[in-house]
Amino acid sequence: MKRPDGELHFSVGASRSGKTQYVLTQVRLAQRLLVWDVEGEFAAKYGLESVEGLPALVARLRAATGKARIAYHPRNLREFDAFCHAAFAWIIQRPAVIVAEEIAASTSPGKASGYWGVLVSRGLKYGPKIYAIAQRGQEIDKTLLGNATTINICRPNTQQDAEYIAGRFGLKLSDIPDADLEILQRRKDRTTEKLKLYFRQGQPQARKIQKFSRTF
Repeated sequence: MKRPDGELHFSVGASRSGKTQYVLTQVRLAQRLLVWDVEGEFAAKYGLESVEGLPALVARLRAATGKARIAYHPRNLREFDAFCHAAFAWIIQRPAVIVAEEIAASTSPGKASGYWGVLVSRGLKYGPKIYAIAQRGQEIDKTLLGNATTINICRPNTQQDAEYIAGRFGLKLSDIPDADLEILQRRKDRTTEKLKLYFRQGQPQARKIQKFSRTF
């Protein structure tokens, strides 16, 4: 049976602006979850199973035919391509949710290369939900930006970062969030709305605070 197409979501913004917390609102209940956990944050704070070493990751994913919530803490950033290869094989087995944190450190602008390029292009036909997170839009590959189902824009680091995002997506500079925990969400159909994160019993949740009457 043909699977529904997958989804690709990109969250961009300064450190502690809310981008990772937003992703958590989306993946908290995922039954099959694999995270490229550069800082070890997902395993330490959110109760995911921590795996280190590529052989251990491959073995764990091969065994994970059902529910599994795994955070892979890389020994170095050069492991990213092998991580993406393993993630690709896992979503072929069954649909899953993949999170890639701080991807600018492991990818480069231009067309996505290696198994990251496979994951965010051909991999979508296997029905995954992929969440990519970065601090600066101008450091991100064009394949991700072009294929993204949603772009979630949080407070940028600098005016230059804000101007790049606004120009890249035809937004008004005044629409780019300048406060933490606010998100401008632009969908592939070009509709846009603004969200606000809040916390209930320590867990992040998102609610809509503004829907734009225009498209961008």
